[in-house]
Amino acid sequence: MDLAKDLKFLDDESTPYSLSVTGSSGRGIVLVEHLNNADSTLINGYDVMIGGQNISILTAQSTQALLVFEDSNNDLMFQPNEKFSMVELRLFSSDEVINVEIGLKKTNVPEQLVNKPLKKITQY
Repeated sequence: MDLAKDLKFLDDESTPYSLSVTGSSGRGIVLVEHLNNADSTLINGYDVMIGGQNISILTAQSTQALLVFEDSNNDLMFQPNEKFSMVELRLFSSDEVINVEIGLKKTNVPEQLVNKPLKKITQY
């Protein structure tokens, strides 16, 4: 294992982002799923927030969108009755804090990810 090589790979192949998430009830975890685009049926990574509003994440350079949702029943699956927001990363730079407000929405629900367990939609 070559730590210097691994660190160079992370620098070359990933992008850091900072998120500030509001709208969570605080009763469940907040999942951040990394997507190649907003219509992706698979995710290329994910992060979990427990008891907080701010998180720093590291995404693959191919990541173009984030699905941020409160997993109110802690089953690691997105359901339409859960608060969510879709974030298009092209609208932000990696050196700014991205303010994400999650809420219940009837439109723009990412149907391709509804009721899909993480292990079935993770692309590795």
